[in-house]
Amino acid sequence: MIVESLARLQERLQGERAIVEALWNNPRKGPCGPKDESFLSDFVAEHLERDLRERHAIVNREPEVHRGNETDIRIDALLPGRLGESPDRITVIVEVKGCWHRKLKTAMQTQLVEQYMRPNGIEDGLYLVGWFNCRKWNDGRQKSAPNMSTEEAQEFFNQQAAGLSGDGLNVRAFVLDAAIV
Repeated sequence: MIVESLARLQERLQGERAIVEALWNNPRKGPCGPKDESFLSDFVAEHLERDLRERHAIVNREPEVHRGNETDIRIDALLPGRLGESPDRITVIVEVKGCWHRKLKTAMQTQLVEQYMRPNGIEDGLYLVGWFNCRKWNDGRQKSAPNMSTEEAQEFFNQQAAGLSGDGLNVRAFVLDAAIV
């Protein structure tokens, strides 16, 4: 449900230049770079709220999950039960990172799993990476981003998520291509 919604957002980003440019500072003139992770989280949360409304999902931005720990996005939804059974409630924690983040390759485990999911008994998590690598990016932060294609990044984070899944945890990754083409 959530990954499918993010795929719809991905189609919009790559199909409508004005939408993808909303994620950038100065996309038409000088130093050009992505807006911060907080803006990206707000942007994604607003999309999910609109897109998942008919699924009766509740999207919360920066909710406290445990003693002062605020995650980026928390989604609570009811999934239809089997015939005659009551619906199942699911909670998904979404951790959002920009591709320039210094802990990009470790935060799926240290933040999403160890800080938000395990201590709070939450089984489902999604690691969302805003991928901004493109020629337009020239504000200095691009030097911190891994030198990989969007597809290579998705594969890298998929493998990491698979390694963290199990023992009651279901971790997924999604690389959102926000490059200006």
